[in-house]
Amino acid sequence: TMIAHGQRRFPEEIAAGKIEFRQGWAQNLPVESSIANGSTNFNSFHQFGDEHRALEALKEMVRILKPGGWGFVRDFRRNVPPWRMDEFLKKRKSNVRDLLVDSLGAAFTEDEFRDMLKQIDDIEFEVSKARDPRRIMSLWPAIAKDPIRHWLDFMISQNVTIRKLK
Repeated sequence: TMIAHGQRRFPEEIAAGKIEFRQGWAQNLPVESSIANGSTNFNSFHQFGDEHRALEALKEMVRILKPGGWGFVRDFRRNVPPWRMDEFLKKRKSNVRDLLVDSLGAAFTEDEFRDMLKQIDDIEFEVSKARDPRRIMSLWPAIAKDPIRHWLDFMISQNVTIRKLK
């Protein structure tokens, strides 16, 4: 489903050879080493179940990057303050609230991400709380069209940025 969405969204980039979509496991990417300028992963790490699988996914992300390449992970964070969680859940439909609570319970904290990234050689990284996308004016048209209000996920999410040095 996501590949089909990407193909509809980026037909010109695909035709120009700038973007390619492949299906695979995050812990064993179907891509050669040092081939990609960048790699992204959105809202998957809380699905991996344990730190070993998460670390393997991070290592794979780094493995496929060219020197100087970048990686970006956006995922939920487990250590959301209760007041923030309550504020976020109030804005969600009741049928998704329980699923979100379960996802947050399975998510990693910022410190857990940092501990995993410290185990990977030849990278620079930063882990931070996600920013409010409403502060980025260019995103307003997309935010206005979002019927599910995904933009609110920043309240319970974190960003991980990686730069491969060698």
